[in-house]
Amino acid sequence: MPKEYKDCVTAVMQSGKSSTSAHAICAAQFYKKHGKTPREAAHEGKSSTEFSLEEEQIFDLIEAIGPIFVQRLLDESETKTELISNEAAVWTTKYVNDLPDSCFLYIEPGEKDGEGKTIPRSKRHFPYKDSGGKVDLPHLRNAIARAPQANVPPAVKARVQARARALLAKRGGNPQE
Repeated sequence: MPKEYKDCVTAVMQSGKSSTSAHAICAAQFYKKHGKTPREAAHEGKSSTEFSLEEEQIFDLIEAIGPIFVQRLLDESETKTELISNEAAVWTTKYVNDLPDSCFLYIEPGEKDGEGKTIPRSKRHFPYKDSGGKVDLPHLRNAIARAPQANVPPAVKARVQARARALLAKRGGNPQE
């Protein structure tokens, strides 16, 4: 199985998605990028590679329906799960922990470490800028979707959603998504 695909599945599942969703999202992304399923890539030059029944079924579906399925799945994934955004949508915990406080929509009061980042890191909520300070639209949309379920005061939830919607609208995104 290609490492790129395995790493994607692991990252998507760590974000809380089911195994089936992770395999479908990553297989579609792999297919869109390489024009073949991870199974086809793994079999190139090899006699046999083991895949789970779930993976085989997903690969069969992608091969049968092809680009139309892939684009629909990617569109749905971007809208519903906010996991796919160009090449690097899934941010690891380490990546998020290394972001400066300015990359988050809300930060609870707390102490600062030697780099000026709030500790503990769990006081930082809704990352929406990448390490270069650029707004990441899928993560901004994710903040809008996650705010109602967050363990923060109601006024903070409303403030976060309003700010995120304004930022999204400013960048040409649909704030109602």
